[in-house]
Amino acid sequence: MQKIFFLIFMLSVYSICIGYSQIEKILGKWVAIDDNNPTTKSIIQIYKDNNDKYYGKVIKIFGNQNVICEKCKGENKNKPILGLTVISDMKLKDCTLTGGTILDPTKGDIYYCSIGYDKKTDRLRIRGSLDKRGWFGRTQYWERSY
Repeated sequence: MQKIFFLIFMLSVYSICIGYSQIEKILGKWVAIDDNNPTTKSIIQIYKDNNDKYYGKVIKIFGNQNVICEKCKGENKNKPILGLTVISDMKLKDCTLTGGTILDPTKGDIYYCSIGYDKKTDRLRIRGSLDKRGWFGRTQYWERSY
């Protein structure tokens, strides 16, 4: 019986370690690439806040630095896109970030979001969707910024 409890304990520790190493690969600076044409749009910094949730902020824009979020609603209306929080309230679950939202500042729309790290390509998989399950949406792949 003790062996079974020890095995369960070790598997739990192992899964926590895997989740921790995965989130360390997600955190950092990422180049957002337009999925309509392969141009770089901005650099997003993904970070963990004091409330144990994860966020993404625009820290660099390629092109016009003074562009504002004209189509955004609410508190983001007419704010500069540079410095804007575009990924909000994400939580770590099964080695991915989920449960939050992503803002498309060109359209002003907010989508449900999930973020995962692809270790084969060293890219971030960003899924924005209209529904919480991610069935109706689109996926972008972001590259690490150094």
